[in-house]
Amino acid sequence: MAHPLFSREYKILREMLVVERRKRGLTQIALAKKMKITQSYISKIECGERRMDVFELLKLASAIGFDPAKFVGKLSRQTRFPISTRLR
Repeated sequence: MAHPLFSREYKILREMLVVERRKRGLTQIALAKKMKITQSYISKIECGERRMDVFELLKLASAIGFDPAKFVGKLSRQTRFPISTRLR
């Protein structure tokens, strides 16, 4: 079994993050400065060398300027991991 960082789903997540960043005209350097982290940190996430947790995703969403809930919904549709809106 492939490492989760190299799964199809994680690749889609990373590609979607790059699209969101580029849509807003942000370079990795500009995003890193905005977040007060290194550019290599952003690069490692985008290249799949570093896994991120949900809180890092929320910080990225805030810094880039996208709605994390809509992002996760789109990710769910693209990866075919359905998200139920009802509690069971």
